[in-house]
Amino acid sequence: MSTLASPIFDQVDRSQQSPKPLNKRSITLFLGALFLHLVALWFFDVTPIAITKVALLPLLYGLCLLINKQVPLGWTIAILFSWIGDILLLRQFGGGTFFLAGMGAFLIAQLAYCKLLFERGARLSVVAIAIIAAVVIAVEWTLASTAADLTIRIGIGIYGAILLAMMMLALSLKQRFTNPIKIGAILFVISDSLIALRMFAIPDYHPTLLRTVVMLTYGLAQLYLAWILIHKAKK
Repeated sequence: MSTLASPIFDQVDRSQQSPKPLNKRSITLFLGALFLHLVALWFFDVTPIAITKVALLPLLYGLCLLINKQVPLGWTIAILFSWIGDILLLRQFGGGTFFLAGMGAFLIAQLAYCKLLFERGARLSVVAIAIIAAVVIAVEWTLASTAADLTIRIGIGIYGAILLAMMMLALSLKQRFTNPIKIGAILFVISDSLIALRMFAIPDYHPTLLRTVVMLTYGLAQLYLAWILIHKAKK
C-alpha cells in the first residue's frame, strides 16, 4: 500500500522549505492503522472496530505535527471535528440524534477545509455553484420519495452542499502538486455518498463490505487532504 501512495507524497514543491509533507514511513504507519481497522470490520466485534476507527485521525494529526512541529489552525479544526464525527457515528450510538450531531461535526470540518482551500487560492465558479445546487436538489427529491425524516433531509442538504463546495474548491486549485488534495476531496464525496446509499437505497446490501469501502475511501481522503499543509495561504 505504501508503494502506491508514497510517489504522490514524495513530490515536494522545492520553492517551499516548510511545512513538509508526510514521509514514506508516516504514510506507511497510517495506512497500516487503516488496514487494521478494515480487518477489524470483518473479523472482530464493535469494541475493536471502535478503537481502531477512533485512533485513525489522532494518528494522522500526530504524524503531521511530529514532522512540522506546528500545523494550520484550520486543519486542526478539520481533523478535530472529523474525529468528533467519527465518535458520534460509532455503531454503539445507533444513529438518530447521534447521526445528526455527527453530521454537524463533519459540517464544521468541511467548512474548515473550505476556508483552507479558499486561503490557498481556490474559488467557486458559477458552473460549480450550479452543479452543487442541481445535485442537492436531486438528492432532496430522492430522499423525499423515500419518506426520509424531514430533519435528516434538511441536514443532509446543508451538509451535502458544503461537502460538494469543498470538492469543487479543491478541483479549482491551479498550483503545482495539488492533485493529492483533489483526490482527497473526491474520495470524501464518494465515502459520504456511500453512507447515504447504505442508509436510504441499499440498506440490506452486504453492510460489512459497504462499511469497508466507506472507511477505505474516508481514511485515504483524510490522508490526501493532509497535502493542504504544504500549501501556504495566499497573501
